Amino acid sequence: MADFDIAIIGTGSGNSILDDRHVDKRVAICEKGVFGGTCLNVGCIPTKMFVYAAGVAQQIRESSRFGVDGHIDAVRWPDIVSRVFGRIDPLASGGEHYRRSSPNVE
Repeated sequence: MADFDIAIIGTGSGNSILDDRHVDKRVAICEKGVFGGTCLNVGCIPTKMFVYAAGVAQQIRESSRFGVDGHIDAVRWPDIVSRVFGRIDPLASGGEHYRRSSPNVE
């Protein structure tokens, strides 16, 4: 069994504790899912992005109250999903590359 000075369980915001103070420590990062944790991948951030798209549609639907006639021809769900995860996936992979590129992190 390997010995580590620090073990980080999960890769949510808690992995941000690593900084120059830990450069001489052997660090294990343990993640069973996608790097970045719940908030980044399936929680806070994607939820807010989906809610934003819904809010845009709602504003268009209610725009006549302000003298603006708007119409929604379609909601392209695949495009919405692609936009959300097109932004999130690079953050997760970039965060993982950043953390794992440190020579003391395994």
